[in-house]
Amino acid sequence: MNSYSPPKKNKLHIYLPVIFICLSFTFLVFARLDQKIPDAVFNFFTILFAALAIQIVTRYSLTKFVYEIDTQRDVFKVVKITGKKITLAGEIDFGDIVSIIKKEKNVSPYENNKRFKNHNFCNNIFPENPYYMILSVADEDICVTIEANQSFIELIENYRNTIIKGENL
Repeated sequence: MNSYSPPKKNKLHIYLPVIFICLSFTFLVFARLDQKIPDAVFNFFTILFAALAIQIVTRYSLTKFVYEIDTQRDVFKVVKITGKKITLAGEIDFGDIVSIIKKEKNVSPYENNKRFKNHNFCNNIFPENPYYMILSVADEDICVTIEANQSFIELIENYRNTIIKGENL
């Protein structure tokens, strides 16, 4: 079994929650000082920024994704690790993978206005090497965004091609 986990590249997953908590606190203070604007406006922004900070901390700071190629079962697995809790986030049959596309500025997985169900399994907020894994499962189009190095993507594609050639024999 081959596995890969993209490393956390920058401290954005730490800086953004701190900024949002500071903004939340600022709006809370302004709600007490300024009586011209209704408290509901300040309370809304206070809750909004606090919720964004919590979301970023739980999704990007505390969570780690590990990609695994299970050669015994011919599947690609995504394992989600949050603290001590390990969860299978996704299991993809290699036969369901239609293509793997490197995400570039002008590259979109939406061809001919086709819509996908999207899943993001990246460890970083702004990943350096994201790839779109286009799937077709039970007549449903799915786009999975993963963050892997070139050698791991080649390993996935080689194993996928081996499985597809084996089915065609």
